[in-house]
Amino acid sequence: MNVSYVLSLADGSHRQIRAGDAGAVPIVEMLVQAMKLRKGDSASGDSLLVLSGQGKETFSAEDGSIVCRFPPPENRDELVSRAMEASLAIAHEAQQHGGVLVHGGLAEHKGNGLILAAPGGTGKSTACSRLPRPWRSLSDDAALIVRDPQGNCFAHPWPTWSLFYNNGPGGKWDTPTGTPLKALYFLFQAAEDALEKLVPTQAAAMLIESVEQANRVFDRRLHPIEIKKNHLQQFSIVCAMTERLPAYRLCLSLTGKFWKLMEGSINPDGSLGTVPAACGKSWAKHHTFSGGRPYVDSTVQVKIESKQAAPSGVVFSGNSMHPTLKEPDYLEIRSYDGAKPRRGDVVYFRSPRTGIMVVHRVMAVRPEGLLTKGDNNPHRDPDIVSANNLTGRVVAARSSERERRVRGGAAGMLEHYCARMSRKAAMAAHRLCRFFFRSGSLMGILRSLARNRLKFKFVLFGKIPLGHMKTLANNQCVGRYIHGTWHIDYPWRLLVDPEKIAAAAEKYETAKTRWQQAQRHATSGF
Repeated sequence: MNVSYVLSLADGSHRQIRAGDAGAVPIVEMLVQAMKLRKGDSASGDSLLVLSGQGKETFSAEDGSIVCRFPPPENRDELVSRAMEASLAIAHEAQQHGGVLVHGGLAEHKGNGLILAAPGGTGKSTACSRLPRPWRSLSDDAALIVRDPQGNCFAHPWPTWSLFYNNGPGGKWDTPTGTPLKALYFLFQAAEDALEKLVPTQAAAMLIESVEQANRVFDRRLHPIEIKKNHLQQFSIVCAMTERLPAYRLCLSLTGKFWKLMEGSINPDGSLGTVPAACGKSWAKHHTFSGGRPYVDSTVQVKIESKQAAPSGVVFSGNSMHPTLKEPDYLEIRSYDGAKPRRGDVVYFRSPRTGIMVVHRVMAVRPEGLLTKGDNNPHRDPDIVSANNLTGRVVAARSSERERRVRGGAAGMLEHYCARMSRKAAMAAHRLCRFFFRSGSLMGILRSLARNRLKFKFVLFGKIPLGHMKTLANNQCVGRYIHGTWHIDYPWRLLVDPEKIAAAAEKYETAKTRWQQAQRHATSGF
C-alpha cells in the first residue's frame, strides 16, 4: 500500500499515485500497468490517493491532492471502471494547468505528434491502424494535450479503456512520454480522401466537442455549477490551443492513402505546409483569444464577468433561439461601434434581472432600451435592455458541420417569423403523427409504402454493459433505446415495424441479462 508511482507530464508537472488501503491496490495496479508508470517518489509533485470502501464514487481535492473514493469492485468490469475514472481524475487535474483530454487518436511521424479526432464510430481507430511505417500509432481513442511554460503543446497517449471490458485483451500505453504536437485533424467519412485547412474558430468548435466526449463520464460526478465552470475552463483552453495549432478537416475513404495528405501538410523540417483554407468570408479573420470565454445560456443562472469590448466569439447553449441557433454553436460577436441596434438584430447582452449573458433577438427599439425575445420562446423577455448592458450583435454562427450568417434588421425579423412557423408546423406534425399512430389501418398503409424505400436497422454501439442500441433508417440515426424504452423520432415512429422494435429490445435485454449473470458467477479474484 505504501508503494507510489509517478506520472511526469511534458508541462513539467509530476503526479504521485498510490493506494490508500488494501481494497484500492487492484485499482492502482491496473491504472499503472495500463499507463506504464514507474515506481518512485516526487517531492515537488501533487498526489492521487485512491481509497475503497465508500458507498458511492466521490472525488475531492485535499491539500493539493486528488482523493478518489470508490466502492470495492465486485468483478473485473467494475475494477476497469474504477481505474478509468481515476485516470479521468488525473486528466481533470492536468486541466487546471492548461491541459485537456481529447477524444482522438495520437499518431507520430518523424517526431511530430498529430491528433486524429472524431466522434465514436467515425473510424479513428481504423484510421490509426491503417498508418504504415514510419508512422506510429501511439493511441487510438484518447490523448492528453498539455502545454509547457512557453505555450508549446505536447500530447500524451491515453489508455483505450473499452479494450479491458468484458474480459477484453486490455493493453499498455506509454503515457509518460510526451510528443511535440504539430497539428489537429478532424476526421469525416467520404467517398474520396481530401484535406482542408481550418481557421481557429472552426477548429475550436470541433475540438470542444471532442473534449466534451472524452470527459463526459467524469462530468457526471460533478455538481451542475461545477460542470458549468469545467466547461468554461475547457473552452478557454481549447481556444488557446487552436490559436497555436494548425487544424485540418480530413475526409477519409475506405481505401485511400489519407496519410499522404497528412505528410503533405507537414514539411520535412517539421513545419506545416500550405493547404487551402475552407472558410467563409465572415470566418476568414483569425480571432485572438485571451482568458476564459463566456458560455452563453439564457436558462442557467451563472453570473459571468462582463467586458466593455465585444468578445471575439462565444459558445451558445440552451434552446431559446432554436432553430436559428443551436447548442453548441460558436458565435461571432461584433460591436455596434456607434451604430444603432435595429429591430430583428440578434444581440448579446447581460440580463438586467439575473446578470447572466443572453443571446436573443431585438423585437422593438424604444428610447429607454430594447425589447428582446428568443425565437423559440412564446413571450418577450420581461426586462428592457439598456445600452450599458448591450455588448454587441451576433453576425455569424458555426457548428462542427457548417457555418451560417445570422441576419439582422428586416431580414432578421423574417428569419424570426420563419422560426415561429417552423415551430408551429413541427407541433402540428407531431400531433398528426400521434393521431395516425392510433389508427392500425393507416399505419399498415404507411409501412407498406415505405417498405421498399426505407431500410431500418437496429445496431448496438459499443459493448455490453456500456453499449447502447440505436435505430438507423437508411444509415441515419432516428431512435435510441434508453432505460428499457425506445425513443424514435417522428415521422419514423410511424414507419418502423413495432414487432421488429420489440424483438430488438428483447434481444438486447437478453444479452444484458446473460452478461449480468456471468458477472455474478465470476470469481472475486482479479
